[in-house]
Amino acid sequence: MPASPDAYGPGIRALVAIARNSGGRERVSTMAHLNWHIDLDIDRSETESEARATLQLPDTTRLTTRGHAKRNPNDPEQAQVGEELAAARALNDLARRLLRKAAHEIEEATHAPAHPHP
Repeated sequence: MPASPDAYGPGIRALVAIARNSGGRERVSTMAHLNWHIDLDIDRSETESEARATLQLPDTTRLTTRGHAKRNPNDPEQAQVGEELAAARALNDLARRLLRKAAHEIEEATHAPAHPHP
């Protein structure tokens, strides 16, 4: 019997599918649906934007990264562009840190170098 949805922990729902294989035997497949939230805070001035991205993982790890953008004085004032650049840089760094964390966990489990692709 598949585990109940609550067995996967808070914020995780289990999807259960029952299928028949070519021999007519039932096969139960369980897939967990996780919902992670990234907090993205942006501060800006007339010439600079600073973004902070924070991801709280189910294992209680908290990853926080920052991104910065500074407007060239010769460029037109477009606050949204600076915000987007700062946010993209913070999220890009967050993705790289999450990949490094996953690689480290793979290496701990397999005792072999891991090189997950972005």
